[in-house]
Amino acid sequence: MNIQDQQRIQKEGEEIFNVKQAFSSFIVSVVFIQVIIFLVIIAIIALINLLNPLLPFTLNWITTFAIIGLVLFDAIVVFRGFLNWKFTSYRIKAEELLVKNGILRKKEKLYILNQIETITIRQSILGRVFNYGSLNIFSPLLQAKIPVINIPNPREYEKLLLTRIPERQKDKTTIIPDTTNKLIGD
Repeated sequence: MNIQDQQRIQKEGEEIFNVKQAFSSFIVSVVFIQVIIFLVIIAIIALINLLNPLLPFTLNWITTFAIIGLVLFDAIVVFRGFLNWKFTSYRIKAEELLVKNGILRKKEKLYILNQIETITIRQSILGRVFNYGSLNIFSPLLQAKIPVINIPNPREYEKLLLTRIPERQKDKTTIIPDTTNKLIGD
């Protein structure tokens, strides 16, 4: 099933495509963070067990606080990632791209598609496996990149955006070559 079947909305004769961040990108980042936190906890426990016989006092309370701190940090990072995934969306209209994000402070940015010059796709190895990635859209008028982060099927959305960008007006300046072939001084 392609994106046009999944998220197309007909609204008063206008075709609108809603885009949410890929849930697989959230899961991959959570698993990555979990693995790193787990390895840090194992390293702390191993280090404390190595130092424990050499020290005159026990380090069990330090180990406990270190593990609790890392678990809390992990929970905060995962929760923040979940909120970012849940409350960020993109809407592609006929000639506009609308970026919405925020929980308490909602922010919406509207970009006109005819101001877009280039679209680049960024995908990690895991992004290629799970078919998600990011689009960086460059607008020369704004002199800025517009990030469309962690979306499913980035190639499909690139094609969709390219079909929505109106044809640029051709350069109206015409250069007429000199065909007289006169030499200076003749």
